[in-house]
Amino acid sequence: MSVALSAVPNASAQRADPVAVATALAEDFSLTAADHDKSGEFAAGNFEALFRSGLLGLVTAEKDGGWGEGMETTHAVITAIAKGDPSTALILAMHYSVHAAIRRGKWPAALAARVLAANGRELALLNNAQAEPGVGSPAHGGLPETTARIEGDVWVVNGRKSFVTGLPGLKWAIVLAVTTEETPRLIQLLVPLDATGITQEKAWEATGMYATASH
Repeated sequence: MSVALSAVPNASAQRADPVAVATALAEDFSLTAADHDKSGEFAAGNFEALFRSGLLGLVTAEKDGGWGEGMETTHAVITAIAKGDPSTALILAMHYSVHAAIRRGKWPAALAARVLAANGRELALLNNAQAEPGVGSPAHGGLPETTARIEGDVWVVNGRKSFVTGLPGLKWAIVLAVTTEETPRLIQLLVPLDATGITQEKAWEATGMYATASH
């Protein structure tokens, strides 16, 4: 898999009460939640609605076109969505977690601008891809088996990841890998999931949260 690693404000974001917006959306989501949980299908329509409402920019700073909301409101929005479709709420929470890190300045500026622009322009979900079938979560102390090496001006990444929540609907995954350099480094790469060489294997079958599609 070879991956080669610009800001538009979210013009659709309205300064309405975000919890009220989420509550109204959740009523609609509840109508299809059971069907999605039965099939394990990613609820694409839910996220299209969230994008149109502006709620995907809830935690994004106002200067970057978002709502600029904090923890209390974000918690209330996720709770409201969960009452309609808990799988949608979990994927949304993961998306917010990444964007909160961007807001705190944890990302390189150019890369952050690229992600923020996409989030305002289109449905551009992203999440971390850290756990692996062989070693589990890095929180347990193990290094990933996924490797990354530079060829020319691109990174070549090889490995398998698991439990990537919302995988079928993601634009990017933030992949944890070890470089193949003489002195290896533990790095994270923003990988576009339409890149050549990426395959998605359906492996998640958790009852009640099947539609998180955490393959």
